[in-house]
Amino acid sequence: MGRYPYGGTKRVGLQELQTYRGEKLLTAYEVRVGHYHFESDSISDDVFLAATETKEIEEQTLEPANQPDVPRSLRINVDSNAAGVDVTVTGTNAAGESITYEGTELASGDTDTQECFATIESITIGTDDPTLGNVKIGNNRRIGMPGVFRHDPVIKVFVDNDEVDEGDQAGEYQFNVNDDALEQNYVEFGSGVDITDPTDVYFLIPQVPVAD
Repeated sequence: MGRYPYGGTKRVGLQELQTYRGEKLLTAYEVRVGHYHFESDSISDDVFLAATETKEIEEQTLEPANQPDVPRSLRINVDSNAAGVDVTVTGTNAAGESITYEGTELASGDTDTQECFATIESITIGTDDPTLGNVKIGNNRRIGMPGVFRHDPVIKVFVDNDEVDEGDQAGEYQFNVNDDALEQNYVEFGSGVDITDPTDVYFLIPQVPVAD
């Protein structure tokens, strides 16, 4: 399970830093370090929805087979016969806020959502194509972060106590930032990182300005 904050937060560096620029007194922000710990399930292409046949000229709304273990991006797989299908997923983000993914006329193959779902409430599949095909929904290597960020806040990432570098290689991670949507802030791990091992992400949390 993902927990936040895990072990609380702690202050680092100077609590207050003041300097003059001309005649104006500037006060720095206090900074804290957040610790996000999780052990995630293995990657599965149908953990949330097993292969489900699309139905001609109608929508079907389904309940998920399972719930995310930690906030997860979804991987929607559409086979070649179901190309053009619409998929809508409703649920909540890490803060418990309602979110929706709407995929329109999805191409065959895999589509990864930008949204990371903490819970999934419903999955709706619709098509007006007379050719029947199958859709399934699983997870991927994107793990949602418990906050909204304007810049990459990550200080260190450890998997099974080994440090993981930032980058686009198989054994590295990347961070996606979106300061308008909490559910689109996530860490994406390369294929060479075993995220079923204990994973720790340390990141900066800017606080309110220290009072003058």
